[in-house]
Amino acid sequence: MEQKIHILTAFNNYTWNEVKYLYNSLKKVSFEGSINFILYDQDEKRDTEFISKGINLIYSKLDNLEVVVKRFYDYSQFCATLPEKDIVFCIDTADLIFQINPYDFFSNHPELLKKDIFLGSIFALTG
Repeated sequence: MEQKIHILTAFNNYTWNEVKYLYNSLKKVSFEGSINFILYDQDEKRDTEFISKGINLIYSKLDNLEVVVKRFYDYSQFCATLPEKDIVFCIDTADLIFQINPYDFFSNHPELLKKDIFLGSIFALTG
């Protein structure tokens, strides 16, 4: 089975303008894995721009929680549906861009694939 990389992020009330930099940066580095957005309390009718770009949309409810809390539950639900060897990048949405393809990053750092969880920061991913 081939290992896949999934980009996963969660937000509430963002439009294409808030996420286009993230999406465009992934396309610029030739990322071919899945891009997945968890959308909270959002009207599915307004999400045609995301769908037209091939982004997988997962709808959820905040249930009186903040996104920064609820997203971890939803991340775990998403991860539970994947093969164990797949890689999931759980990222912030509007303040992150990719400057290297995640496949290339892990090819250059195979030791990171030996861990179940890798917590990266700007220093770890650029140094």
